[in-house]
Amino acid sequence: MNVNFTSISANEKNISGSTYSDEFSATTFGAGFNFGFDWYFTAGLSLGGKYTLGFVSSGGLEETITSSTVTITYKYPKMSSFGTGVASILLNVHF
Repeated sequence: MNVNFTSISANEKNISGSTYSDEFSATTFGAGFNFGFDWYFTAGLSLGGKYTLGFVSSGGLEETITSSTVTITYKYPKMSSFGTGVASILLNVHF
C-alpha cells in the first residue's frame, strides 16, 4: 500500500511595478493498493507480477487575485478519481 499527500501554495506580488497579487493553494490526497504474486517454477527462479489500484482526491484549487481596486477569489471544483496503475511482470533470480 502507498499513501500520497501534496500541498501547494504560491504567491506573485508587484509584477512590473503594479499593485497586484495572485495567491493560490491546493491539497491532494491519494492511496494505492498493490497486488502481486510470485511463482517459483524452479529452484532459484520465480515469475512475479504486480498491479496497482489507486484513489486520488483533491480539495480543489483556491486562487485570490488582488489589485489596487478589486479582490477576486476563484474556487475551482473538487476532484476525485479511481483508477489503475502500472502492471508489471518480473523474472526474479534468487541466489
